[in-house]
Amino acid sequence: MDENISLIQSEEDPSSHISPCNPSSPVSGNSCFSAVIVDTFFIAYLTLFVISIVGNSFLLFVITLSEKTMMNILIASKTIAGMMLSVFAMFFYYVSIANSSSWVGGWFFCKTAKWFHSSVTMAISFSIVAMGYRKFKVVTKEMSGRWMREKMAWVGLIWGMAIFIAFPHIFTTALGIQQDILTCETCCCLLSQDNMLIKIYISAITFFEYFIPAILIVTTHALIWYKIRQKTNGKVVAVSGTGDVVVVVAGGDTDEDDVSERKEAKMLTTVATIFISFFLPWYFIITILLHNIDLELSGRAYFLFLDIAHMLGLACVALCPVVYFMKGSKFREVVWRMWLQLKMWRWSFVS
Repeated sequence: MDENISLIQSEEDPSSHISPCNPSSPVSGNSCFSAVIVDTFFIAYLTLFVISIVGNSFLLFVITLSEKTMMNILIASKTIAGMMLSVFAMFFYYVSIANSSSWVGGWFFCKTAKWFHSSVTMAISFSIVAMGYRKFKVVTKEMSGRWMREKMAWVGLIWGMAIFIAFPHIFTTALGIQQDILTCETCCCLLSQDNMLIKIYISAITFFEYFIPAILIVTTHALIWYKIRQKTNGKVVAVSGTGDVVVVVAGGDTDEDDVSERKEAKMLTTVATIFISFFLPWYFIITILLHNIDLELSGRAYFLFLDIAHMLGLACVALCPVVYFMKGSKFREVVWRMWLQLKMWRWSFVS
């Protein structure tokens, strides 16, 4: 396997930073960052992990008490994917970065980390695309067809596509010794950084994970709001008994359904905007890494930006439940009923 793993060589003189790299004896710890920086990142990851798990778990619990609509099922699918991303990202960060000299179970993590991360990220992005498409169909009143009513079929399609598209990641990485001007440590490397097929696949999968869904999300939500504004700026009502006479009622929401429709659209658009904004730095940086675009950044700065970008993705997962509860009136109603029920149980217990 060793001949397949390419060592990352620096054009600078390594002796000015560390002694020559010895593949058989990697340095202890992580010399790329100081212990303070590593601990700070670990605390940040841990904080996002706890917030994400607590918030998304509560959201899932509320969804189980709500009506099992197509939209709620898709939100649950996205929530589960977000929780899985938080759990694995936290675990993998500790093993590969904070404890890089040990790499306990390193082969397993190296082979599965990118596949797992890619799968759950696509499950999140595909779920957001599906929610936008579903909302567009509701706004345009085009809900006919058995496929639109098959809730679990949508979820199965989303997860099946995500796992299948990401699966080749398992065959693109292996453990090796990374040599650069900063450190010499066990790491997870591409089997061949010069392999054009691997580069094409990784380039394609970044488009499937983020760029294509982002384009679809922006397009779908633009159409959703175009249709909503069409409906609210003017409602056409036929006058009874005249046939060809039409009255245009202009301005504002005219009934409860319109208000509810706009609130749900705002909730979905806010979540979609957070996803696109928070995940953009991560995919921008890994695209630069893949194509070796030189931004004249030192190794320290590059990996610092990479970690911050990754944490922004986790912050997106942690923030989404807040948006659902703040802008989702149906979720707030369920929480309010839960609160009243708890108070009633408390009163009955005290009395």
